[in-house]
Amino acid sequence: MSDHRVKIDEFNGVFHFKDWASQAGVMVSEQAEIYYSYGWADIVKDFIDAIKDCGAVIHGVKTEFGALEIWCDVENKKDEVKMWRATSVAREKSKITCELCGDNTGKRAVLRQDVKVLCQRGCRMAVLESLEKMDQENGTRRTNTWLDDY
Repeated sequence: MSDHRVKIDEFNGVFHFKDWASQAGVMVSEQAEIYYSYGWADIVKDFIDAIKDCGAVIHGVKTEFGALEIWCDVENKKDEVKMWRATSVAREKSKITCELCGDNTGKRAVLRQDVKVLCQRGCRMAVLESLEKMDQENGTRRTNTWLDDY
């Protein structure tokens, strides 16, 4: 297993986010849902750096339909535009960045019921091979959605 793969497998977005947020003085809600993959860690760090002076409270950072979504509030109304810009930049960068490795040649793909952004280098093939292996082990190609009825 390469060093790169080990980094991806051991990555924990919650610890990463809370560490960067505490260093920047950004508040994180105790109920915040935080989930993102290794490939988007730099995007999240850039977001935190961009909003560190806004008096922001982060309520969630998640993957939604192949893009990074961030829910937050600011103390001062004058900082709302800065916050909106930072969240928009993070979302747009995530749409072209591989979730797994961070390569900026990512393409959106629908894999079963998930929308992912994966690079053409190897991440897309690795995910497809993993899904194929799961199908073989389970003996099914079902998606467990309403589509299986047709």
